[in-house]
Amino acid sequence: MPDHALEIEATVEAVVEPQAGERAAPSWQKRARHTAVGFYLIVQWIGISSTIILYNKYILSTFGFGFPLTLVLMHMLFTTLATNVWRALAWAEIPRVGRRDLLRRFLPVATFFAGSLAFSNCAYLFLSVAFIQIMKASMPVWVLVFSLPFGLQRA
Repeated sequence: MPDHALEIEATVEAVVEPQAGERAAPSWQKRARHTAVGFYLIVQWIGISSTIILYNKYILSTFGFGFPLTLVLMHMLFTTLATNVWRALAWAEIPRVGRRDLLRRFLPVATFFAGSLAFSNCAYLFLSVAFIQIMKASMPVWVLVFSLPFGLQRA
């Protein structure tokens, strides 16, 4: 199972598991709560994603801010600030990462993620939100298609 799937599973388990002193729920109730929390997280992700798409489109097209790369920079700076605030307030446990791991594992992913954000924000200048949503919805299919030749996924 991928690391992000394990993190989501741990988050769902933390919400579903009874606290100290509480009685454990029967198996079917635990499964129902687990499913409900998972469904809520999926709906929340879709809602936030759609809101960000509409807001970026508004900023870049309607509002007339024609600098998509500056918008990406502001996004990345805000994310960095929020992550450091969470770490300082101990809201999230963020492990220390060595320079070697940072350069070999995180930098390539971060670079492609930033490029993805930059290109998607540039697309808002030329494409409709509906078309962008359709393209984003097809992303899992493209990930699977490109994972097969590289041996990252089996058919």
